[in-house]
Amino acid sequence: MAADQQQQQQPVPLKVLALLSGGKDSCFNLMHCAALGHEIVALANLHPPDGAGDELDSWMYQTVGHDVIPLYAEALGKPLYRAPVTGRAVQSGMTYHAADADADADADAPPALGDEVEDLYRLIQTALAQHPSINAVSSGAIRSDYQRLRVENVCARLGLRSLGYLWMRDQAALLRAMIACDVDARLVKVAGMGLQPRHLGQSLAQMAPTLAALHTRYGTHVCGEGGEYETLTLDCPLFVRRIVLDATETVVTDADPMAPVAYLRTRAAHTEAKPPLAADAYASMNGTRGVVALHHITAPTPTPSANAGGDMSADAGAVSFDDECRAALNEVAARLQTARVPIAHVVFVLLALSDMKHFTEANACFRQTFAATNPPARACLGLPLPDGRRVAVSVYATRTTPQDFLHVQSTSFWAPANIGPYSQAV
Repeated sequence: MAADQQQQQQPVPLKVLALLSGGKDSCFNLMHCAALGHEIVALANLHPPDGAGDELDSWMYQTVGHDVIPLYAEALGKPLYRAPVTGRAVQSGMTYHAADADADADADAPPALGDEVEDLYRLIQTALAQHPSINAVSSGAIRSDYQRLRVENVCARLGLRSLGYLWMRDQAALLRAMIACDVDARLVKVAGMGLQPRHLGQSLAQMAPTLAALHTRYGTHVCGEGGEYETLTLDCPLFVRRIVLDATETVVTDADPMAPVAYLRTRAAHTEAKPPLAADAYASMNGTRGVVALHHITAPTPTPSANAGGDMSADAGAVSFDDECRAALNEVAARLQTARVPIAHVVFVLLALSDMKHFTEANACFRQTFAATNPPARACLGLPLPDGRRVAVSVYATRTTPQDFLHVQSTSFWAPANIGPYSQAV
C-alpha cells in the first residue's frame, strides 16, 4: 500500500459544479459524474456580453446556442449561474499563471489581468458563495490541453477537484458511447471539410455514418475536437425535462463550397416533461459500449538535467512531523536555489514516509512548497528510513524551462485518480 493512489480505496462522493456549454461533451461528462455517485449541486455557464452576437472568438468557451442555456436549469432541475465573458486570451501558451496565483510563474508570461480564464474563476467563486459544499468541477475536455490546463488552474486555486472523465478517450468509441447512452445532441455549428449547413439540427445518431466517412476521407475528428462542429444537448438520462427547439434559423458566416461555416440560431425554445428515469439508465455506461479506459497512453519520459542532490531528510530530532517535513522541503528549496534551478522546474518528486499515517500532513507541507498549479508528478512510498527519520525527499528538475512536459491533474479514466497536490503525469 505504498503508492499514493492506494490511499483511497473507495471513491468518495463529491459535490459537483457542472460547467456547461450546452454541448454533448459537458453533458456526457456530467453523466459520468452521476454514474460514479457524485452529487450535482449547481450549473455554471459563461455567455457572450450583451450585443456581442451569437458566437465569441474564444479559445475557451463554446457560445453557439447560448440563448438556450437558461433552459438547462429546468432540464436538470438545478440552479444555474451565468456570467458574461469579458476577457480574452491574454496568456495563450501551454501554461497559465494568474497574476496572484504563483510566485514562481514564468517571468516572460504576460499578466493574466483581463484573461477570459479569470471570468471562469469569478463565476465559480459566485457559485461557491451560494453552495460552499461544492468540492469538484465537471468539464467536458477531450483533447484540448489548452482548456483542460486552465480549468485545472482555476480548480487548484479554489481548492476544487477537476473531473474530466472524457479526457483522452478514443473519439470513435466515445461517440458510440454517447449515442448508446441516449445523449440527444444536435449539431448547431459546422465548420469542417464535408460538413454542410443542411447537417445543422441533426442528431449524433443521424450524423455518425457521415462523420465516420469524413474521418476516413479527410481525417475529421468524429467528436469535433478539431472545431469541425459543435452541438447542443436537448435530452439525456440526467434531464428531468427535455428541451424542444420551437423556431430556428440557419446563419451562414462563410459560404466556402468545401468547408462552409454556419450555425443554428434559436429563436424560441421550451422544456417539456419526460417519462421517469429508468432504474438502469446508466447501465450501459458500465459496459463495453460505455466507460472504457484508454490504455497505454504515455507521456515523454523527462531526462533530469539537475538532480537536487539525492535524498533530503530532516533531522530526526525535529519536534513534530510537520517540523521535520518542512525542514526537509526547505532543504529542497535551498539546494535548488544553490543550483540556480527554479522550483517551478521540478518535474518529479519521490516522497518516502516511515509511516503512511503521516500522508495527510505530508500533503499539507507539499502543497505549501510547490505551486498549486502545475505541480510536479510525485510517488509516495512507505518504507523504513535510517536514523529514526520519518520523511525523505528526492527531487528531479530540469535546468531549462520544462515546456514539453504534460501536467494532468483532472480525475479521468486516462490516468490514476489524483488525490493530492501533485500532477498525475509528466
